[in-house]
Amino acid sequence: MTTTTYYFSESSSVNAIAQAEMLKATNLSDAKREASRRQCFQGTALKIGTIYSLNANGLLVDEIASKEDGKKWVDRY
Repeated sequence: MTTTTYYFSESSSVNAIAQAEMLKATNLSDAKREASRRQCFQGTALKIGTIYSLNANGLLVDEIASKEDGKKWVDRY
């Protein structure tokens, strides 16, 4: 069984890119829960990705799931 490392970012909109932080999650559902708990500001968008979603600077540019303020999580793949 392979382990996937998940990363999340919090930004002003779902189209913005931001520095990613690693999550301690074993699956995507756990990653969504942890990202929601770690949200710092009201009215921001959360994005989750894997190591392949990051660019060379550690910015999350290609998310696998996202959540806009007041909405449910949306899986991209």
